Formats: sequence, C-alpha cells, structure tokens
Amino acid sequence: MGCRQAAAIGGCVLLLAACGGEEPVETAAAYRDAPRLTLVEERRFCTDELLPECQLDGRTSVNVAPDGGAFIWNPSGPIARFDSTGAVAARYGRPGEGPGEYRMVYSVHAEPDGRVVLYDFGRPGRVVFAADGTPLVTRLDAPDFGTRDLRADARGFVVLREPPGAVGDSVEGEIRIIRDTLPPIVVAALPLRGTNDSAGMARLPGFFGDVVRWAVESDSSALVATGPTLRVTRHFADGRVAAVVDAPTVGNRAVTSAEVEAERVRQLGLRPPMPGDQERLAQRAGRSATVHQFAGALRALGDGAFLLRERAVELDS
Repeated sequence: MGCRQAAAIGGCVLLLAACGGEEPVETAAAYRDAPRLTLVEERRFCTDELLPECQLDGRTSVNVAPDGGAFIWNPSGPIARFDSTGAVAARYGRPGEGPGEYRMVYSVHAEPDGRVVLYDFGRPGRVVFAADGTPLVTRLDAPDFGTRDLRADARGFVVLREPPGAVGDSVEGEIRIIRDTLPPIVVAALPLRGTNDSAGMARLPGFFGDVVRWAVESDSSALVATGPTLRVTRHFADGRVAAVVDAPTVGNRAVTSAEVEAERVRQLGLRPPMPGDQERLAQRAGRSATVHQFAGALRALGDGAFLLRERAVELDS
C-alpha cells in the first residue's frame, strides 16, 4: 500500500515510514506473501525526558503537525507542538477554568490558517490558540452531536446516534465518524438498525467496548478496520459502504500451548500474585487457544494506513 507515515508513542515519540508493496491486498494469501514492512525513523521527539511535555504515559496522544513536527499531549496537559528538529515550538494553555485553560483535552489539531484548536471534553468546548501559543478564544458552544455515546481520539470522534424509544422498539441508529475541525466534519456514517433493550439502547453489542479503528481518507470518507479477522471497509458520509480488504483467514493461526504458557509466566511476573490470578489466566488461555484476535490490536494511522500487531496470545502482526 505504499509508504505511510504515522506517529507512534514509546519511551520517545517517533515518526515512522512503513513501506510495502504497491498492490492492494485483497486476500489472506496476498497479505501473508506481501513484502515485509520496513520501518524508517524520520523524526525523533522527546529525547529530553526532563521536559514536562516528554513525561509520557499510556494516555499520551500524538497528531502530526503541518510543519513536519508533532502535537504531543496528555488529556490533562501539558500540550505542546514540537518542530521537525524535535524542539518544543509552542505550548498551549494550562489546566484550569479561565480563558485559554482546559479540563480534559482529547483532540488537538491545526486549522489551515495556523490556529491550533483543543477540544476540551471536560466542559465541553473548543480552546483556540495562535500557532505560537497565544490564547485567542474559548468557545463553550460545543457541537451537538446528538449522541448516545461518544469516543474521542487524536483524530476526532466516533459517535453513536440513536433516537429515543421504548423497550423493544426497532430503531434506526447511526455511527458517525467525525473529523475534529472548526466546525467538525462528518466524514463517514455507518447506518445500523437495532432493538432497544431494557436500558433503552440499541447499540451494537460491545461496540464501544472495542472502539472502531478508523482513519480519515478524505472529508467525505473514512477507512474502518474490524476484527478478529482482517476486514477493511470504506464508509462515506452519505452512508454508502465498499469493501477494501476482506481476508477472513488472516488472524486464524492457532495459538500453541507453549505460547499460552509463556504468556502465563509473563503475566504472573508483572506484579505480586493476587487471589484469582490463576483462574483468570486459565480463562484467558481458553479464549486464546483457538485463534488470534486482531480487533484489539488494530491501530488506525492518520494517513489511511492500519497497523496490525500480533502477539503470541490473546492480542494481536
């Protein structure tokens, strides 16, 4: 699928280019036979771990900045833009309730005119800055997504819309993929029909327990990947859908008993033993013993590529 660029988080933050074959992957065999990807480091950020902006954790998000740098932030701050050399180019706001301050930021992006916009999910609203970090305006007129549920990530939002109804009603709902801009753009819509349960919800079972892996393709379409086998579909803002990759046997490699045992040893070594550990691990091994589950290990990259990771047991190549 050509060269792709992605922001990844580790002990430091890197921009990587993954280059493979140019032909689209249509089958499991083609997927397995494709040239091995080569990762090439293009940028390195956060080499100085003494900087507050570089004290990263599992909540850290990254968006690529227009100048070849990156926005790096935790939801409660700090929020900064690094330039292409890896230096801090600007800092944006601070936690608080006043102008230019925020509670819980889940998305950061730059508008075409250079303004930097934080989506403050804690109030909610937008906090807008000049490119150099000067506060411009705090807008508490958050868009009405008409949501029953919403998940935010560095690229925007996955929204579940459902009309109200009584228990047992058949309702027409919709999953919307929304790109975080001013104003937000509905990139794709995934219509769905369901029956309201006792909680008055008709959502897809487990939908928000395993958030849709998506990547913006344009202002009117997005690519969506689902598991446990590899399926990538293109969804449009008008609700149309087209298959891109359908490889039903990808991810079906059997897990060996040696892999299950290695995972058990790894898990028990992560922390002191607790009551019920052995039982929980036995249950996980039982679920893992048949096939890999790609769904928990797909990551949508901002340029329309998907990263698939395979681990010996339970997760995710």
